[in-house]
This record gives sequence, C-alpha cells and structure tokens, in this order.
Amino acid sequence: MHWIKLHNSLLEDYSFNQLPEITQLHLLKLWMLASKNSGKLEGDNQWFSKLLNTKKVDIELLVQSGFLVCTDSYEIVPREEKSREEEIREDKSRVDNNIVTLKHDEAHEVFRYWQETLNHTKSAFDKDRRAFIVKWLSVYDSDYLKKAIHGCSVTPFNMGDNDRGQVYDSLKLIFKNADQIDRFAKNSDNPPAGKITTIQQTQDRALAQASRIKKHLGWEE
Repeated sequence: MHWIKLHNSLLEDYSFNQLPEITQLHLLKLWMLASKNSGKLEGDNQWFSKLLNTKKVDIELLVQSGFLVCTDSYEIVPREEKSREEEIREDKSRVDNNIVTLKHDEAHEVFRYWQETLNHTKSAFDKDRRAFIVKWLSVYDSDYLKKAIHGCSVTPFNMGDNDRGQVYDSLKLIFKNADQIDRFAKNSDNPPAGKITTIQQTQDRALAQASRIKKHLGWEE
C-alpha cells in the first residue's frame, strides 16, 4: 500500500499558502502519485494534467516554490534540504518508504519559543514576523536566536524594571540588529543585576503609586 504523511504545519507554511488553492490541491495529488513511483514523477504539464483530470497543472510554479525539484524527472523532496548530506540520506530513506515529509519550519519554532518564553500566546505568526525571523536565520542559527530571546527574559530593564514600568520584549526589539542579538545572548549566560519584576508586580507598583498620589492630593481618606 502506497501512502504519504503530511504534517499539520503545512497549514501554517507560508510558501504553501502563497500558492493558488487549485495548485495546492494539485500538489497533494502529485505527492500521492509520486508515492507510487519512489518519490518521482515523469512527464510534462500536459501529461500531469491528464493524470489529475484537470485543464492545467502549473509545474513551473511548484518547482519555483521548492515543492518539486527538477532533475531528469520531477522529484518530491523537502525544500532546502539538499545542502546537508546526512539529511539527504534521511530524505532518500523516506522516499524509499513512500513517505513524503515537509521541511522543518525553524522560523515558526523560534516564534513559538518567543511566545512561550515571554507569554505572548495570543500573538499571530503573520508573514511580516516570519520574514523578519527568516532574515536573522540567514545570519544566526535558531538556537542562538532562542538564546537571545531567553536573554531578554532575564534582563531586568526589559522586563519592566525601569522608570516607566514598561516591558520591552517584542521580536523587533530583541532582533533589532546584530549587536542587540549578541547582547541579549550574553545576558542569557550572565543576567544583569537588578530585580526582575513580573507584569503583576509592575501593575501593583503602579496602583500603589497612584494611591499615594491620591492621598497626597486629598482625593481619598
């Protein structure tokens, strides 16, 4: 029995979602066809259109998007994985077993770490945030970016221990530039001195200050 395995992260994959919906459907069908032939497809647009019973299959777009790799035939491989010999071997093993998988999404992984570490669970992973993280993944590896995020979480000033009681922990602030990323990464190993306040502590401090001002002005007994 031939089968393929799809990760649910495909629903959040930026490149996949940029494809027209009909092309997304064609891709899934092509994956299923490829699973019957050791992960390879041979033919042209006309032949694939006939196989899928549709007017046109945009093979060129799927190649440009990285979902198909054009060799002597169209081969189903994870995107951007062929630069690593070990992972090529793993991918070949998956193809031999008629399993098609997607590339690990490092940008989303970094985003989720930021959400969990700094309590931004409601924040959306939109295309701008993805592009911003991908930009820095071309410079640093994902572990180093996570280290910078952790460094921000243990930096008193950024956690609200400042004269405004304001938390500064956005992705654009943490990854503002290379110097900023390096500074937070160092803070992860050696947190700055100072009392780290939680959001609740900051709110309590503001309420206490407001109460003192009201009492001074005679607005409360």
